[in-house]
Amino acid sequence: MLLFIAAQSSAQQQDFGIWLGSNLSFSPLKKWTVELAPEIRLNQNSTVVEKAFADFGLEYKVFKFMKIGGFYRGALHNERTHFEGRNRFFANVQLSHNYKKIQFSYRFRYQQQFSDFTTLQESGPPSTYYRHKFGVEVDLPKKLTIASGADFWISNRPEIQGVRNLRWTNTISWDLSKKQRIELSYLFDQGRNISDPLTMHILRIQHNFKF
Repeated sequence: MLLFIAAQSSAQQQDFGIWLGSNLSFSPLKKWTVELAPEIRLNQNSTVVEKAFADFGLEYKVFKFMKIGGFYRGALHNERTHFEGRNRFFANVQLSHNYKKIQFSYRFRYQQQFSDFTTLQESGPPSTYYRHKFGVEVDLPKKLTIASGADFWISNRPEIQGVRNLRWTNTISWDLSKKQRIELSYLFDQGRNISDPLTMHILRIQHNFKF
């Protein structure tokens, strides 16, 4: 499978990006969590700001193994001559299972994105995706954690058959304290089943803080 992905990516456009983000969260009530996650993404070999955005949402722990959440993203996308506003709405259902120091997880995400901030309209239908993410996380000594996951993006547009995008993420995390965590990730992001696909190699740095 890795050889197949490598062969496909060698024929695509390549780019390197850096993503810098933070995740701020607090629990006003038992089982409820409010999250705010700003992020800046650089592309074109990390020389240009591709987009800047902030996610805001609410998550509820239904069971020990199940969480649901709803989120809004306000974003500015670089369109070369100007930055254009985007709205994204998405809902998550996440399942997890712990076995000793290993956690297995699955997340389903339904998302819609619109181009205009005021009318929530764009030229044509909104971008709608059904995303399936499978992951595994392992706790290590000295407050370290390693994780790996694959996120499959499936479009609702009939002209796009199969997986529209594949995002593979590998992360190492370090708990600075009970409330703070630093994450360093490598992401392999590959466009698929479109006329001009792009493969991104991404370094992501994120700081998480719980109030």
